[in-house]
Amino acid sequence: MKRAGKVHWMIVTGIAGAFIAVAALIASFLFSDSPGRTASEFMVALATHDTKMLAKTSFIEGKSEAELEEDWKYATEVAGKHYRFRYDIKSVTRSGDTTASATLLMVRNADDSSAYEDLYGLPLEKIDGQWKVDLVGIDRRIFPRMPR
Repeated sequence: MKRAGKVHWMIVTGIAGAFIAVAALIASFLFSDSPGRTASEFMVALATHDTKMLAKTSFIEGKSEAELEEDWKYATEVAGKHYRFRYDIKSVTRSGDTTASATLLMVRNADDSSAYEDLYGLPLEKIDGQWKVDLVGIDRRIFPRMPR
């Protein structure tokens, strides 16, 4: 005789196992280092003027992260203090194991009534196992007084 409301232990174990598998799959995508994630972190940091994250996610050959942070501080707090933009990352393309490029659709001077959309490339390189935006290869029109 079966009782109402009872569930077999194998069904409960199977459902719990499926949830754990889905959670592990999602976590592997969210916490993996990828050029798309780095491009997104860089653009969010640029929009919010987060100099620590900008220095962490970008590089210039021969400059330390501390030097980059100082350069970003000047760019965000002085030169680009009132600069506003909108962006959308359209695609990320890997061209090798250590190089990639993100395509941005960006509206510079977003507060201006005559602002328009333009496409920009965001070059990325894998440096010491981390994806970083190559500031030498980036278009200077993206943000005023970007580090050089």
